[in-house]
This record gives sequence, structure tokens and C-alpha cells, in this order.
Amino acid sequence: MHLLRFTLASAFCLMTTFAQAAGFRFITVPAGAGLPAFQAAVWSPCQEQAGEVKLRAITLLATRDCAVSGDKLPLIVISHGYGGSFIGHHDTAEVLADAGFVVVAPSTIRSTPAAAT
Repeated sequence: MHLLRFTLASAFCLMTTFAQAAGFRFITVPAGAGLPAFQAAVWSPCQEQAGEVKLRAITLLATRDCAVSGDKLPLIVISHGYGGSFIGHHDTAEVLADAGFVVVAPSTIRSTPAAAT
């Protein structure tokens, strides 16, 4: 009897975990002291139902611009390396956000041309 209750409770907990989605948004980090501005993708815990975010040729399992669920959440920064993109690690970022982390993945930083003198 205890095993049946434990199994049912475990199944219920797993089902509620999958009902949530990672929140997804873009942020712009402003330029400062000789450094260019750049964009970053941000995944965060979200209480809304899972949705789809379409970005060019890929669809993310996330909810766009969802309110962050939780306070004082741990932060993880994913660096995709030279020539990569935040899309390269979207699956890892989604799982981490579902687990309660805020994940930031900066886009490739492009330098701005120097002002003509």
C-alpha cells in the first residue's frame, strides 16, 4: 500500500514538473567604457504552460517573456565559444531553467566600426 502511494505521488510530481516551461527573452547589455553593446538570450523558471518560441530555423520549448518564478535564483552563464550561438546550448538552458536556474547566453559580440575622423 505504501509503495502504491509513493508511486502515485512520484508520478504526480513528475507530471507537474513537465507542465511548466522555461521563460525565454532577449536582453541588450548596453555599451560601456570602450566595450560594444551586445544581446543575450535569457532562460528562467516560469509557471506558465510550455509554449513554442520560433527563431529562424529552430523552435524552442519555452514561453516568451514569461515572468520569472522565484527569488534569489542561481545564475549560470553559458559561453558558446568563438563562432557559435546561444542556440547551440538551448536544450541545456531549458532544462536548467526548469530546475530553477536563470541561464544567460550572450550572442557573438561584434565590434562596431570606429568613428570616422
